[in-house]
Amino acid sequence: NPMNIYDAVKFVQPGQTIVLAEGVYSMNAAFKIERGIDGTAENPIYMVADPEATTRPVLSFGGFHAGMTLGGDYWVLRGFDVTKSSDGDKGLQISGNYNLVDSVNTYYNGNTGIQISRYSSTDLYEEWPKYNTILNCTSYGNADAGFEDADGFAAKLTVGEGNVFDGCIAH
Repeated sequence: NPMNIYDAVKFVQPGQTIVLAEGVYSMNAAFKIERGIDGTAENPIYMVADPEATTRPVLSFGGFHAGMTLGGDYWVLRGFDVTKSSDGDKGLQISGNYNLVDSVNTYYNGNTGIQISRYSSTDLYEEWPKYNTILNCTSYGNADAGFEDADGFAAKLTVGEGNVFDGCIAH
């Protein structure tokens, strides 16, 4: 049953899939998958593009809002785009553990396209994100207004062990 993306993450359970229909999602606020909204190793939670679609879903923050933050564990994000986070804000921040981000494109965001870093400034080392895989993602045109933070991908400042970027392209 169709519902908005903000409500979908409140209801999803381990082993379930949120299917994003094709089109542009005009996001009216930052999009956080909070800590504690977790899949399991045996039953991850999926957020994927509709396999029947002819175009990719696009989460557009319109330059007015922070982008997407994944604080949960054991998620699979696949086949959609994240664009136009506000100045100084990342497009997609991975802050949980054991997540797979596959074939996600990030572009024209106000800071790093895809970044792995801690969820909260008060997180202890044991809470820093670990064992995430960023696979076959493309990131381009991401920069703050002053062109000081212009990363395609980043695993910096506060990351745990076992994070991998594989097959990714930044330009």
